[in-house]
Amino acid sequence: MRRKLVQHGGSTLVVSIPSKWAKKHELEKGQEINIEEKEDYLLVSTAGEKGGKKKKELSIENYTYYSLRSIISGLYRTGYDEIKIQFNEKIPISIIHKIMDLLPGFEANFVGEKTCVINSIIKSSEDMVSNMINKLFLNLKMMFDMALKSGKKITLDDAFSIKNNCLRLRDYCHRMIRNLNYGNENSYDYYTIVFSLEKISGLVLHSLLTYLINNKVQLTKKDLDLIKKNKEMLDTLHKLYLNKKWNDAEKFYNKLRNHLLSVRKKGLLMDNGDKTIYMHMESNFHYLFALSSRVLNIAVSVDSED
Repeated sequence: MRRKLVQHGGSTLVVSIPSKWAKKHELEKGQEINIEEKEDYLLVSTAGEKGGKKKKELSIENYTYYSLRSIISGLYRTGYDEIKIQFNEKIPISIIHKIMDLLPGFEANFVGEKTCVINSIIKSSEDMVSNMINKLFLNLKMMFDMALKSGKKITLDDAFSIKNNCLRLRDYCHRMIRNLNYGNENSYDYYTIVFSLEKISGLVLHSLLTYLINNKVQLTKKDLDLIKKNKEMLDTLHKLYLNKKWNDAEKFYNKLRNHLLSVRKKGLLMDNGDKTIYMHMESNFHYLFALSSRVLNIAVSVDSED
């Protein structure tokens, strides 16, 4: 599609947007759109709340809480602003409310007995994305502290609550990263960082805490040192993420990579500690390595611009 440039004022050039595209995205006079500058072209997008609403309609017959949560949270992360669900029987109101608790900025409205309309009630914010990623790091540090104090009135409810909060933060960040194209060319790196942090909270730390609490494990010095070492690596990674100095990020990346290469050659070397704790921390190490590569990518992009 080719369009002519029109002179507007002294030096401004204007090009019109195809009416079919504007109608499709419900764009009106006065609304904002995103224009991203590339080397030899401009990318025009509605970018979620900055343009028209992104809507989805679906009919659901058979479901469980988990399948319904997966469907709705998937659409939430993808950036939909309005989701209309038609059930074949009465709306499961309590389940819908339970799911809404996990999705910040979404509100459910019940239209009749069988129709539910879920709407976004918040606007995208780059500052909010940055704050939420920082909160994910802080939640993981809290879970590490809980593991180090597993015998001191730490409950499964506490552990589950923080894990659930990480899930909420993940879905919110993924939604906003997609809507805002957060980080531009590094948006995939940010998306992966959020994904990995949430996986550490659930598959590593919540699982570890469940083991420690249910089995009333008494941590030995070796166990404590291993958990502390992993927490220190997370602390380092958090600082590198905030500072975005690529030379420091590269050194840390290489340090973790050398460990993995050593494991591949020699295998895991257990040293008189709890096997379950050891395997959880080794699993965490792999996630930290994946995170370090994404932090390095972002640092290279940002630091080279300064």
